[in-house]
Amino acid sequence: MSPTRNTPLQPGELPVQPASETGFVPDLLSIQMSRNDDEVVLTLVGELDVATGGRVKDALDELEQAPPGRLVIDLSLLSFLDSTGLAMFVGLDKRCRENGTPTLEIRPGPPAVQRLFELVGAAGRLPFSTADGAKPTC
Repeated sequence: MSPTRNTPLQPGELPVQPASETGFVPDLLSIQMSRNDDEVVLTLVGELDVATGGRVKDALDELEQAPPGRLVIDLSLLSFLDSTGLAMFVGLDKRCRENGTPTLEIRPGPPAVQRLFELVGAAGRLPFSTADGAKPTC
């Protein structure tokens, strides 16, 4: 049984119940894909974690069937990233390097997202584009 709330909901506020009680998990991540010639840009919006990582993995697996020449992962609209996403990007970079395609570019996320890459030492290893727009060389 969920705890009762003694205050009324504010305009625009939704009642929050744990997923275990409702069976519903809100959609916390959207994936926007755009193609331009031989380049694909995946823009991740929202939260990338263990609950949403499967959707990103599915999109990446689909792209591996017919890889573009260049793959850009845009994290600029990501609000949260956990070790699930970190491991996914490290693995993707490894596969791209081993296969020679696609060329991978990762557009940095906001400071809270980039902090995870910095804490584990991946910021200097992954092909992040720089603030001046320079593309990675790998």
